[in-house]
Amino acid sequence: MLAVCGLRNEYIGIDTSNYLYYFTNPTDTNGYYQSKEDFEPGLNWLNHFISLFISNKYIYQLLLTALFQIPIYIFFKRYSENKFISLFLYTAFSIGCSIYFMGFNAMRQSLAIGLFMWCLLAYMDNGCNLKNIKVISLLVVMILVHKSSILVVLPFILSQFRLSKKTYILIVCMSMAIGFVMKYFFSYLELAFILITGGTFYTQSLTDGGFNFISLLPYSLICLCIILYSRKEELNNLFFNSLIMAIFLQGIMAFSGNNIDRMCANYYVLGIVSISNFICQKINLSLLEVV
Repeated sequence: MLAVCGLRNEYIGIDTSNYLYYFTNPTDTNGYYQSKEDFEPGLNWLNHFISLFISNKYIYQLLLTALFQIPIYIFFKRYSENKFISLFLYTAFSIGCSIYFMGFNAMRQSLAIGLFMWCLLAYMDNGCNLKNIKVISLLVVMILVHKSSILVVLPFILSQFRLSKKTYILIVCMSMAIGFVMKYFFSYLELAFILITGGTFYTQSLTDGGFNFISLLPYSLICLCIILYSRKEELNNLFFNSLIMAIFLQGIMAFSGNNIDRMCANYYVLGIVSISNFICQKINLSLLEVV
């Protein structure tokens, strides 16, 4: 899996060639990313550091892929009760098509996901304590590489509250309802907004408004099953709250199309573990009842 993604041709993936050109020709202002004034500085600094040791763009691509994928596999190995279910959801069905295929296109965001996973591993190794230089450093680097990654703090904040099962159900149902409205009626809402204000509204494309519904609807139903068939004390953890946050944000931000779908990738990695652990627990419980 690592080799297939890391050793691909530079023209496989929407932005692959642009990122590789950004690495090999960082000062060429005609380049796509070199010309962006609001581009986060983290990748540029990291590229400069990597270029001290290597100059081959394909080795660079393989290195970034490794930084993205390896911590996810380590995380699944440590915390998933069924690695095969986690890998299946990771590769075959998560955001849109899968988190795995993000590595073929969104290289910078994939790197940020990898840095978050390294940060999370360090956080758990440190007894779930944020006051650690390694945890803080990785968090800062992640944000400098992809600023929207700061959203990863939301499940940590949510875990500080003791929500009831009814509250969790309300969040999921509300998110599905908002997502449904955004999918089928957003064009009318946008038109009304433009007519009233005379301005414009941020949306990638009206046709993309329902793209993340591919993952929002089935994962919402899975989430409801977890809520209904789990004890309250089994729900308030970082893994399940990440799944809740992914569903919530995908619902209320459905107008941004696949942008929010990709931004929720961090949450889905943890949510996948929550799903696989739930399935394994129920299978084990059923086997015990049979015995």
